[in-house]
Amino acid sequence: MLCTEYLQLNQRYGAALRRWLQAQNSSKSEPVGPARHLVLEIEKQAFKERNAAYERMTAHEISCPDCKNRTR
Repeated sequence: MLCTEYLQLNQRYGAALRRWLQAQNSSKSEPVGPARHLVLEIEKQAFKERNAAYERMTAHEISCPDCKNRTR
């Protein structure tokens, strides 16, 4: 069974993943000039947040006795 902390970390990862996907979709509209730079910065930040959330979730899986011993 998954522990409460893992479930919360998983939810945060899912939210960060959705924000990153939204940012990617926004950058496909090809804004120009300063707007383009801002859109790319938002996408870059969302990418970093997604990766950080994933790292926290996987680090927890490795260190938590409950999560480490579960079978997938």
